[in-house]
Amino acid sequence: MLTPIDDATYDAELTPGEHTSGQRDQIARRCKSVADDGLAVLERVGLPLADETGHANEKSDDTAEDHAQTLYTITALADAGQPWTTDTAAAMASRLLTNHFANADSKKSEWIADGILKQYLRPLFARSRPATVTESGRKAAFASNTGGSSTSTAPHDTTTNRESHQAKPWKYVDMRAISVFAWAVHEADGALVRTNWPLFVPVLLALVEDADTPVRARGLGLLTEFVAVVPDGGGLLHSTGLDSVLADAVFPTLLFLPRLTPENESLQLLGPAYSALLSLAKAAGAGSNTSTAVANKGLPPNAAAILLDRILREGIYAGYFHASEHIHIVEELMRQAGRIVEAMGIYAVKHLKDLMPMYAAVLTDPFAMRYKPAVAATLDALQTTLTMCWPRLVRTPWQEETLKMLMLCWLHVVEEEDGQGTKVNDKKETAGLKVQLVRAANTLLAIFKAAGVDINAAVRPLVESENRLVPLFRIE
Repeated sequence: MLTPIDDATYDAELTPGEHTSGQRDQIARRCKSVADDGLAVLERVGLPLADETGHANEKSDDTAEDHAQTLYTITALADAGQPWTTDTAAAMASRLLTNHFANADSKKSEWIADGILKQYLRPLFARSRPATVTESGRKAAFASNTGGSSTSTAPHDTTTNRESHQAKPWKYVDMRAISVFAWAVHEADGALVRTNWPLFVPVLLALVEDADTPVRARGLGLLTEFVAVVPDGGGLLHSTGLDSVLADAVFPTLLFLPRLTPENESLQLLGPAYSALLSLAKAAGAGSNTSTAVANKGLPPNAAAILLDRILREGIYAGYFHASEHIHIVEELMRQAGRIVEAMGIYAVKHLKDLMPMYAAVLTDPFAMRYKPAVAATLDALQTTLTMCWPRLVRTPWQEETLKMLMLCWLHVVEEEDGQGTKVNDKKETAGLKVQLVRAANTLLAIFKAAGVDINAAVRPLVESENRLVPLFRIE
């Protein structure tokens, strides 16, 4: 099951991706058809014991290799949702792995480090190591400018050569590789990462910079998971220079936008990419020394603040500028903007001049009700901005701008509600928007009150001129 595709099966006259697609599909179908029965047998007879390096106790090297290959295949079958496994097979494979490594003779950490990262994955990814890192996994002092996917071992390779089974056997030959690495990341702890991080980083970068959307999205998710278990906060990443390497590898994905990238693929990538960058920003904050944190109480540490600024400028603002006509992209950008502002805290006030007009463009658009989830995401982002930046909202142009946003959006929602038919989902979405608007209005009025603003002078004339605003601005 899931045996690597032999080099002899490749035809040099055909493009590797075109040639292997059918083969991989055939292998996946064949594996899926026998996975349940094969794993059921293994559950009955149990797995052979092997030490953590993959060499079976008192067995020949060939037998040891067979045992290791069996574990790799079981690990791949445990990856639920893949085309070569079923839900039942994934559950059985997970139980087999749990029971196998619960045995005192099978040390999971050593198996991950030696059996998976060194013996299995390192040869597969040998030609996929980006030029931005050295062979030891550290930041390269002089990286080439030919793009993240170029490798130091073959700097003059064309894109076609880089997308071949010789350059990427982990992608075109051994279908198990990504699933096995995902399991290794999921099972790794801080102690394992501390001593073996150079083995993780090249694989992560190769996945994050891959041209295929599913592979890149998977890599971004694994990067987020990896950063979460890095010990010493972001200290390890900063001391090795990998914080900037990882961030630089992710940023290009933020501009995988329509029309150059299909909208559905863009949506698959944007969420994981922003999550990965936010995890790096969080790690940068956690890795700051205590004195810096105390001195900047209420603000993100400097390294985190710089990265968060960059995420907004090179991600949210640039993305909105290029793809504002794609409403699903706008929804995702608004959702991520709220997360970034929350991470920034009061530090986000410097971005009010860019954030508030962006929110207003969505909330005051008379056609925004055609896709209510985008409006809901924008209201969530506005609510977060009000909560974090309230000291700089009163007695500024943003005070009137926020009132205008809420007022016009409320009127659009009321008009939409009056013209709705009997669709239950539409009514629920509209009711949800009204709840969000009332909450934002209450927050704004509370800010006015705390700052000593005359609420009657600011709001009552609006309510008196348009009685439909009474449920929104609940003033006495």
